[in-house]
Amino acid sequence: MPLTQGVEKNMLTDPILKALVNLAETEGTSITITLWVNGLVISGKVISHTEYQVAMADLVAALVFTMPQGLETLGQEKREKIQAALTSEVSHPDSDEVTYIHLSDVQQHVGATRLEFSNICWRGRIASVDGFFLGSIVPPKQAQSWA
Repeated sequence: MPLTQGVEKNMLTDPILKALVNLAETEGTSITITLWVNGLVISGKVISHTEYQVAMADLVAALVFTMPQGLETLGQEKREKIQAALTSEVSHPDSDEVTYIHLSDVQQHVGATRLEFSNICWRGRIASVDGFFLGSIVPPKQAQSWA
């Protein structure tokens, strides 16, 4: 029997993390955070669901305009449908329950290596976050030679 069986869904998510996501949703507050998600360490700025949707729509539109084959054959009408689908209210339930956390300025940390991604937003389930801290991991400075 799974350990979480019989446990309410609300008990599986960190209320502080949910409050930080709600700040981004209601106040537009962008906080830098580092998350541990199933062994992955990822840093970024918490953004609202709306900011995430707009960024994704912009990314898809940019891909549509730059793809050498395939997507470039889509007409303007189809591009608009893609953007509308990504920014629709259907993809964001009206409930007060926060389910996902959205990050911009994403960095993934693998050991002492930091991988930075430009123009990438990240989305993950809050219930999948194992731990977090405010701020990001700064790689150690190279040792200075005194010689």
